[in-house]
Amino acid sequence: FRGIVIVCAAANGGLLNQFDILFPARYGHVLCIGSHSSKGRPSHFSSAGREIDCLAAGESVLSSYPTYLHSRDLPLA
Repeated sequence: FRGIVIVCAAANGGLLNQFDILFPARYGHVLCIGSHSSKGRPSHFSSAGREIDCLAAGESVLSSYPTYLHSRDLPLA
């Protein structure tokens, strides 16, 4: 796909499976994004490895998603 940028999260492998970056983020033509803390350090839960192209804020991010709901509580579309 020419002219299209594909961006994917690296995954949340953390320290146990830190190099477990899954597809589609592993593809060479995909921008693979990991997570960093407010101090700029890689998040403890974020996967890592040479496939990561850059880091983005991934901790303490404000969201409109209600944290008290679980996926089973959300209505099906």
